[in-house]
Amino acid sequence: MSGLSLRCLGWTADGELMAADQFELLQELMTSSQVDVQIEMIHLIEATVLRQPCASLDITPTPSF
Repeated sequence: MSGLSLRCLGWTADGELMAADQFELLQELMTSSQVDVQIEMIHLIEATVLRQPCASLDITPTPSF
C-alpha cells in the first residue's frame, strides 16, 4: 500500500474514514490481494451494503426558463 502510506487519510467528525479515502483504500486492497481474498472481500462488501440503511434524496424539479 505504498500510495496510502505517503499521506494521511481523511476522517469525518464522527470518526469514519472519508468516502474518497474509503474508495482508495478498497482499490489498493483489491489490487494487492490474492484472487480468493478478492472474492471474499467482494462478498463482505455486498453483505455490508445490504445491511446499511438506504438514504433517499428528495429531488425538487427546477423551473425551466
